[in-house]
Amino acid sequence: MSIWYVLGFIVGILVSVAAVALLFYIYKKASKKKASSVSANQFDERQQRYRGVAYKNAYYTLCLYLVVVGCIEIITNKLPGDFFTIVFLGIALSITVFATICIRNDAYLALWEKPKLVIAFFGVFALFNIIIGLVNVLNGSAVNFLDYHYINLICGIMLVIVLIVFMAKQVSRKQDEEE
Repeated sequence: MSIWYVLGFIVGILVSVAAVALLFYIYKKASKKKASSVSANQFDERQQRYRGVAYKNAYYTLCLYLVVVGCIEIITNKLPGDFFTIVFLGIALSITVFATICIRNDAYLALWEKPKLVIAFFGVFALFNIIIGLVNVLNGSAVNFLDYHYINLICGIMLVIVLIVFMAKQVSRKQDEEE
């Protein structure tokens, strides 16, 4: 590996972290949260209960996924991809389970958060990750099935699934309000 490749990789990571930090800062400013008695993570009791259920189900999903991957590795004596991507896929799966359960039970957003802003950010992040993931896969950077070049694509797919569930919940909520 050349020094330029390593430097480019490090600069890419730093730029990505800076971009995420900037978007997070913009999100906090755009939500116009007052510094009053409402804290940043305030959920009511019902929301906290459903978030606990979602955490439990996400944990069980991750455990089951890792057991299945472990069994596949024992039987075939190899993983279907590199180790990091396989573990990341399990984490993305459990995050998707958590978000889906929370969204379905109205426990995903804190009391002060605005759904339209969250949908916009999820859309931007999903599009960004899918574009990067497709470029990696179509350029031939991804040599093996499920190597680290697929991570952005996995993230993008996870965000699209969560976004679809979120938008379906919003449509359902509006239909209920109209009736």
